[in-house]
Amino acid sequence: MQDWFEDRGVRPGDDIPRVRLLQDFLSWLGFHRREGGPLLSRVTDEAARDVLADLLESELNSWTGQVARAGGERRPRGLLVYDEWGAAFSLALNPSADLMGVTIQVADETMVLERTTGLVTVPVERPSDQVLSIGESIRLADGLVLRGGGEPLYLMTESVEAGGLLQERVPTIGMRYSLLVPNAEVTNVREALDASGAQGSAVRSGPVAGWSWLAPVVFSGPVNGRYAGVLGTATPTAPPQSRLHGGLRVAQGAYLTGGAPDVLLQDGVQHTDIRLDGKPYTDSSPQDWVVELPQTRLKTGEHLVATGEERLSFTLQDGFRSFPVASELGHQLDFTAHKTTVFASTAQPLEQGAVAVRGALVQGVDPLPVPLLRVMPGLELLVLTESGRILEVVEGAPQWLVEADLRPVAVEIPAVVRGLDDTPAFVLLRNLRSGRVDAVEVVPGLQTPPGIAPNRERPDLAYQLLTAWRGIPHSAERRRSQALTAAITRYAGQHPPISSGKHTATGAHHLLAVDSAGGNALDDLLRWLSELESGTTSTDRIRETWGWLAPRRGDGDGSDWRLALFHLQNLGHVEVDYGHSRVGTGPPVANVLRRGGGLALLCGARPGALLKTLTTGESADPAVESALAHMVVHNRTQIGPNGQQVGPVAIYLEWDPRHTAEVVSGLAAMSVSTTYASGDSLLNMLPGIDGRLEIGQRFEVPPSKQAMVRERARSDWEPTQSVLPRGLYRFTTRREPVFAWREGPNAPLIQVDRRLGPYLLLQNAAYEGAVSRPLLHRNMSRSTLLVSRDASLTPLLARSLVLRTGFLPRPVEGPHNTFGKRYLEYQNIDQHTAEKVGELLKQPLGYL
Repeated sequence: MQDWFEDRGVRPGDDIPRVRLLQDFLSWLGFHRREGGPLLSRVTDEAARDVLADLLESELNSWTGQVARAGGERRPRGLLVYDEWGAAFSLALNPSADLMGVTIQVADETMVLERTTGLVTVPVERPSDQVLSIGESIRLADGLVLRGGGEPLYLMTESVEAGGLLQERVPTIGMRYSLLVPNAEVTNVREALDASGAQGSAVRSGPVAGWSWLAPVVFSGPVNGRYAGVLGTATPTAPPQSRLHGGLRVAQGAYLTGGAPDVLLQDGVQHTDIRLDGKPYTDSSPQDWVVELPQTRLKTGEHLVATGEERLSFTLQDGFRSFPVASELGHQLDFTAHKTTVFASTAQPLEQGAVAVRGALVQGVDPLPVPLLRVMPGLELLVLTESGRILEVVEGAPQWLVEADLRPVAVEIPAVVRGLDDTPAFVLLRNLRSGRVDAVEVVPGLQTPPGIAPNRERPDLAYQLLTAWRGIPHSAERRRSQALTAAITRYAGQHPPISSGKHTATGAHHLLAVDSAGGNALDDLLRWLSELESGTTSTDRIRETWGWLAPRRGDGDGSDWRLALFHLQNLGHVEVDYGHSRVGTGPPVANVLRRGGGLALLCGARPGALLKTLTTGESADPAVESALAHMVVHNRTQIGPNGQQVGPVAIYLEWDPRHTAEVVSGLAAMSVSTTYASGDSLLNMLPGIDGRLEIGQRFEVPPSKQAMVRERARSDWEPTQSVLPRGLYRFTTRREPVFAWREGPNAPLIQVDRRLGPYLLLQNAAYEGAVSRPLLHRNMSRSTLLVSRDASLTPLLARSLVLRTGFLPRPVEGPHNTFGKRYLEYQNIDQHTAEKVGELLKQPLGYL
């Protein structure tokens, strides 16, 4: 029995129900028939099984965690790990207390086991099919052998710490798993899953011949009888007592309103036994073991669930924070030290020449406020030059604003006067009905963006502009007089043009977003993160929360938690540190958008109190009240190609540029900082491919002996023993995969982001054997940039483009490129920005 305890990974003090203990042991005996067959044949009746169960419980109570062996050798049972990228198995050791201080050898690395060590992944040399069917034993130190594999089936779940799928020996109700089983047992296992009410379990080919995946597997209740014997250690059991599970938990026993937990029932408790706040309650859940509480009916306050004799209490609150608070996670790029890091503390001062990125906030760069001019329907936008030219600017609203049903409320003065072959003196807004003129003086030497603003001459206005102007200082009167005199002289005797041109957008109309204040699962996830005490949590907790949240909001089955984080990361709402399994909220920022019609995008932490203040327009703080009086809030939900919601609600703040000081002060009082064109700031400070190679870590010795390589952009990953040829390499390490680039046999091996791989491989078209087709295309009429989906952008580069609108790139089809016709389309990308992206990636631009 001690062998079985060790084989199963049982630890001293583990609480295993009697029924589960017996079922697991019988299943183990059935698999080890040579040793267990005789005993199995003697426990066929109920009385014999009761005696065996008594004996198992007695042995469990006296179990010390070690099998008594000659020489005192320890043989802990490890967990199986499957690396889907490398299609390779390994074993994971979760060090117990008695192993602390032991020095072990893992591949080429010597390490001392400590309390902070965490999961240790150990490569295996035995072929995968033998690891699964026979098992593997690896000597880590004298007197210490790690064992794993050799089991009838394997219940696996995604693990960031393990860097792949990790074996699970204690299944949890409601969680998604993948079940790896021998082909000969697929029918029996599927029958057991169906009979036990497990959801999913579609069959697909396994990683090795003779094995298959059943996925997804979601258990809805305990598995008993002969089916428990079939599933073995993959069998969930009822908890020893009813408990709360899932929900948007912020603190112990405290949840966000709308995120009340489920109740997991102990064995023997029926749905009809439930009382909620003193009243009988029966839910509509098809799961016998799980009670889903009514989210819409439960209001803020204390609640009590009674399950027979047990009492479970919890609190619902609309929010826990009065102001948004950011985590300390972010990126630091130190160009002088040639390094890029994810750092843990933003309290540390930046070194000279370093730049930090936290969400939508770029530190170490001082973006200049963009001069804005308020525009409204019924106004003409004009430019008066020093030589007397009167130009009507006839540029339409940015296409992305039109598609998002947003109206420009201001224009950027540098963009209005860009590309003129004459010196602009004033930008004018002329009221078509009254003829009143509001003016802004153009500062000499004003930097303007590339391109030319569409315009046409308006000689008919030479005398009409002689009326009094509003908005210019007394010091500009002389300049005004000289420019108007030049205009009268220039246009004397000229006929007026036809009626004023309309400000219309160009390009085909696509529905990008709809007006909506309602949220989805991503909104709930962001709100929950924003309410946490430090604004930081683990990736495992994110996975569990998303797995509970998404199905209840109708946003999938909860398996795409990494994609959910990627979206929030691109939007500047969160930072993700997979190396340390952490997720944190970004700083709350009002990001005034470039070519955004004067709108500011709200990024970062969004607790309920902040959203309520913006929605109601009420606050006890005079500074906030003043800001809200000059502010309008717009909510837009992005729409995908099939009409589904994409991303959280994008929140835009509109205000009159004349009241910018009051608004900025009021936002600061709400702990929201104001920044300008953070997407541009981020893009301008990012290093290109060559720069990334300069700051990347150089490996004197490969980080692992387990390596795979891509030598061409269109080739697959293949195992390799040599890391000398040109190519992108992937190394399996005990923490997470490491990607590195080598230009050739005599070049250094440099750590890179895996997303740079296609661009690095395509730098040498001759090596590819054919001239590659552009991976980047700019749609001129729509002002968008198409990026091949098979050569996606690095996270910070993608974020710099997303922060120009607050909308995620959408999937589209485009011209054939090296990989195909699939693209991601980024909105509001002008020519200069598109060229900058191509320059960073050393890729030519195609045009549509």
